[in-house]
Amino acid sequence: SQFQLGTLAADVGRTADAVAALTHASMVRPTDAEPHMALADALLAANRPADALASADTAVMLAATDPAPGLAARAHAVASRVVIALGDFDAAAMHAANIGKAKGNGPAWEAYVRGRSSYAADHHDEALTALREASMAASATDAPIPQLHLYLGHVLTRLTQYDEAAMEYRRELELFPQSLDAYEGVAAMY
Repeated sequence: SQFQLGTLAADVGRTADAVAALTHASMVRPTDAEPHMALADALLAANRPADALASADTAVMLAATDPAPGLAARAHAVASRVVIALGDFDAAAMHAANIGKAKGNGPAWEAYVRGRSSYAADHHDEALTALREASMAASATDAPIPQLHLYLGHVLTRLTQYDEAAMEYRRELELFPQSLDAYEGVAAMY
């Protein structure tokens, strides 16, 4: 199916192919949140967060009425990542709170959003505290947060804690081997 092709293309970093296939899949399955979430992720990977917003919003709306366990939490997680990429940390905080209401890892996401907001404001000590809190909360679950360790690496680099930063970039790669930004972070350490 186009959904499977799209997710496979996304997994191997072929974002243009992923976007094309997942756009088709979301049109074929307009009432299923999964292709909309995957399309939002692919559009984020293609550095098109404004385009990803509509798919993320659709996924959240569809997941709200779907009884599948964890679907609403995953939809809000995708939406949170999209609005963070757009710099809307208030909306990201709302989605993080909804992750908790949907029985997801709300505390980890709430700390992650605080950390990303602090990082964006160049408050690196606050960002470090919040991102470490998010890391601890996320490690207690089987649902890692994309870019959490990447931004821990960025913050630690800004604070000139290079050995720890390299460890965080490597941890991001362990969890998300397709993260080109994490590869760049590791390379910058050497």
